[in-house]
Amino acid sequence: MERLFSLSRRQEFASQGVQFALCLVGLAAGLNGAVAHPAEVRIPLTVAQGVPLRIKLTRRVPIRKVGVRVEGRLAAPVYVYNRLVIPAGTVALGRVIEVRGLSRVARARAIMDGDFTPWRTARVSFDTLILKNGKRIPISTQATVGIPQVVRLVSGGSKSSHQGSIAQAIANAKRQFRAEKKQALDEVKGPGKIRRLWQWAKSVAVARLPYHWQAYPPGTEFTAVLKKPLNLGVEELPARSLAKVGTAPPANSVVHARLTTALNSATARRGTPVEALVTRPLYSPHNRLIIPQGTRLVGSVIRARPARWLHRNGSLRFTFERMEPPANKPEFIPGSLQAVVVPRKANLTLGEEGGVKPKASKKRYLAPALSIALAAMAATPDRDAVRGAQAGATVPAQGGALGAIAAGGWGLGLIGSVAALAAQSRWVSAVLGFYSAAGAIYSNLIARGHNVAFPADTPMEIRLGNHHSPASRLKLPPPKRS
Repeated sequence: MERLFSLSRRQEFASQGVQFALCLVGLAAGLNGAVAHPAEVRIPLTVAQGVPLRIKLTRRVPIRKVGVRVEGRLAAPVYVYNRLVIPAGTVALGRVIEVRGLSRVARARAIMDGDFTPWRTARVSFDTLILKNGKRIPISTQATVGIPQVVRLVSGGSKSSHQGSIAQAIANAKRQFRAEKKQALDEVKGPGKIRRLWQWAKSVAVARLPYHWQAYPPGTEFTAVLKKPLNLGVEELPARSLAKVGTAPPANSVVHARLTTALNSATARRGTPVEALVTRPLYSPHNRLIIPQGTRLVGSVIRARPARWLHRNGSLRFTFERMEPPANKPEFIPGSLQAVVVPRKANLTLGEEGGVKPKASKKRYLAPALSIALAAMAATPDRDAVRGAQAGATVPAQGGALGAIAAGGWGLGLIGSVAALAAQSRWVSAVLGFYSAAGAIYSNLIARGHNVAFPADTPMEIRLGNHHSPASRLKLPPPKRS
């Protein structure tokens, strides 16, 4: 699979290089031609093989069998060089082409947690795009596993701050909270809010059942990679409009890009090469094209720390050193991570200088403490019942039936609550409670922390200029001029 993706990306770069080399030949011919008429450049509007389409589901998709129809909309527009060819919101149709079960280890873990659902994953293929004018465009794609919820992390930008690290962390947390709050409000206040709230409440309730049907809820995002080029015609541009291509952009410009190399803090090291591809063109204040779609951004990892035991999280930071526009000479311009789209469940945070790490929440100490308290309550007999009980009589635990339900259901869900209530024994409730407590202690305090993982095709925004505060001790590598 990785070989297929790498081959498709090489074909994508080669295809775009040939196309824009032809454009420049036309440009040179136009400049040497007649002066009375401006030279024009023909640009083929071809979406190359390997380009990903971000598609967000608009309808619930049950994971049961092959052939189920899938419907979604493009979450991001698609550009070719300087032209918008597929706008955001375009309808995408597809179907489920394969349904697979999880590994035995994952299945056993789910059963131990009281979930007997036969968990499966589905492969989806999108085959049709429907434009706003009703035109249908056939496509051939290979989609990744859907992400139920995504969030856009935003950095603090290029402000030089002399605040302490604590003040910067607080400011960054507030900024990220505002961004997530705005995204949540947009989802609540947008069209169809009653339907979305009902579906969310139903999904939360169903997820607590020991057995339920699986489905991808509306809003699940897929990355559908084109398996064949998509030809959408040809555009003719005046040659003078491309005179600024490859020149230095304005200070602190932000470009939209996607990673072409996967990154993970568990395996990355300082100096690991990083590449990205610009997905939207950048224009000058005078509306002249500076950075076209297809420009390569080349850089490296400058800090990587893998996750360690005792729940110590990993971290990752990388920068870009130069950009390479199609058929133009490279320009040495530093760039840092300004924003990135990641799964919400990854629970990541983006710092002032473009570094990414999982959030270190203090709530992880709360779960073990509560589980231990519930287990201890379930194991301790009720004093009033002990005084009035006869010899050999069953003595209930503190908290009664409610305490047994809470202790059994903390780690085993509905199955644990029913078992503890049906047994009517404080010893059974205590065993279930301490089992849940042991799992909470291991997962929140002893196990390895979380790594930072960015798969290939991760959408991000790059600010041209380093996020490097004067107080930082981290030295940036000098740009490599070759």
